[in-house]
Amino acid sequence: MSHPPHGAVPSFEDDVRLARAALAAGDVGHATHHVAGAVGSGADRPECAALIDAFCAAAAPDPLAAVPATGLWFGLGALRAALLVRAGRGGEAVPLLLACLAAAPTAPFVPWLARWLDDPDLVAAVAPGDVARELVACTRHEPLGAALHAHARRLHDAHPDHDLLAFAAVKLARMCWRIGDAVAIARAAIARGPMPMTSIGLAGALREDGDLEGAIAAFTEALRHDPDNVGIQLDLGDLNLQLGHLAAASAAYQAALVLEPENTWAPPSILFVAWRADGTQASADALRAYAAACPDNRRAQDLLRDLAAS
Repeated sequence: MSHPPHGAVPSFEDDVRLARAALAAGDVGHATHHVAGAVGSGADRPECAALIDAFCAAAAPDPLAAVPATGLWFGLGALRAALLVRAGRGGEAVPLLLACLAAAPTAPFVPWLARWLDDPDLVAAVAPGDVARELVACTRHEPLGAALHAHARRLHDAHPDHDLLAFAAVKLARMCWRIGDAVAIARAAIARGPMPMTSIGLAGALREDGDLEGAIAAFTEALRHDPDNVGIQLDLGDLNLQLGHLAAASAAYQAALVLEPENTWAPPSILFVAWRADGTQASADALRAYAAACPDNRRAQDLLRDLAAS
């Protein structure tokens, strides 16, 4: 998914005018470009719905054939999603529209999504892995947490056994600080069976809620199902260090380093834990030497400041 082709971007009104002129002239190919432009900037406007009606009439009997399935930019992708819904293929439309939102988080597509997800049959028809993947992509954009968390919850409720979809629902709830909802979604999902990604989501929610011991338990459960996950080991190291569980912190950092010898977070963390454990000048000097040798290692520089402040 991409942004519009380079060049001057017409206004919504100009795209509507140019699309109607192209349709009147029988030039469906040219009209497609401007209908997509109108969708990209004004999908939530009544004029846009009427324009899509006119496009479908001109491109009958198969309007979808006028819109490519690949190489889409977000306006064209959203237009194709709308045509999929009209063709009774809403299960394909939802992940496509979410991909458009991930590419253009301020585009006015959420009202379409909300309306489509009011149809239980459409919600049941989506492939949970497809919508989960696109919802996770949407979590890169913080404002989409508030816009999408309820829709993610609805999709998760319809497909409760899909780990990544549960994780997405948890993550989007966390993004808009609905920590209680995030914890409830995660705990209910995990109660149904092993959910490694959802356990990671639960750990993050509990960490944000200040329940560090609970976060450690959730990360430990996730690690049981994904023992080679370096990120989980680093999180366990950080949490145990924060709580003063120095032996556990060191073990987690060491495990991360075994899994990923080139990791840059674990080595200074191990040195810092050693200094916290024995408080000796030798341990402090070891961390200082590492930080001096690796001036671009932000973790080392941050820990050196913590050492200096102690």
